[in-house]
Amino acid sequence: MMEFGLFPNMGKMKLYDFFPKFLKLLERKNINFYITEDVKQRFEAKGIFISEEHYKSVQWIGEHVKYVFSIGGDGSFLEASKAFSRYSVFLVGIHLGDLGFLNSILMENVEQRIEQILHEEYILESKTFLASFLIHQDRTKEALPAVINDIVIGRTEIGKMVRIQLWINNVFAQQYPCDGLIISTATGSTGYAFSCGGPILHPSSNELLVVPISAHTLSKFSAVLSNDAQIKVTLPEREKEVRISADGNGCYCMKQSDTLIIKCCKRPIRFIRFRDQDFWNDLTEKLVRKS
Repeated sequence: MMEFGLFPNMGKMKLYDFFPKFLKLLERKNINFYITEDVKQRFEAKGIFISEEHYKSVQWIGEHVKYVFSIGGDGSFLEASKAFSRYSVFLVGIHLGDLGFLNSILMENVEQRIEQILHEEYILESKTFLASFLIHQDRTKEALPAVINDIVIGRTEIGKMVRIQLWINNVFAQQYPCDGLIISTATGSTGYAFSCGGPILHPSSNELLVVPISAHTLSKFSAVLSNDAQIKVTLPEREKEVRISADGNGCYCMKQSDTLIIKCCKRPIRFIRFRDQDFWNDLTEKLVRKS
């Protein structure tokens, strides 16, 4: 029997109407399913009761199930990507959000896409993750969560500029007087990096982007780096501290005496794309024709 793991975003109101219908579809197709156990109470609070046997931990699903479905928006897809990144699962997203680029399945074509998955009519892709850590003054290291979108270094106070020093492969590149600096993967190039003037890369690209945010300099262009580049970020003496965001989550403090190291890393997780989907056409539909 085919088995699916389900990673729903409980913050999407569309979920509570869609999810019972989706489970009935799986049952009709003789597909067993397992849901991440942390959502059980929230489903039951909405009057959706599912047998205990269908709730499992992320680790159990990652070790026993081949296909994992993220159900929500792009944020849900990012969280599922990170939650299952260390497992050899195939991740695909069902889109319940508004503007988004990461989910391959729409609510109106769920049944068609499931049939394609059952017949293995899809393409598998790998995506680049970013690993990063802070080196503190006492030489201890603080690992930040691996991300699939971006690392953002930014101000501690609104309306104040910061100065951020960028090093590439231990060679000083530039000091940016700016609101912040984005280090992005190709996956993240359609997100915050794009809104700050960065180029769009195809999701299968392995390159990195360095995109300044509102840089107060003529040298404010984005840089595209190879995936073997090591990025180092430091602060000049006048900067006491900045904040670091990892895929929009967390708020990590970087002090003037700290050094931030960022580099690409690979994870065993793979991502499903369907053969009739074209990234550039989808991009035009979402960013140009509907703007």
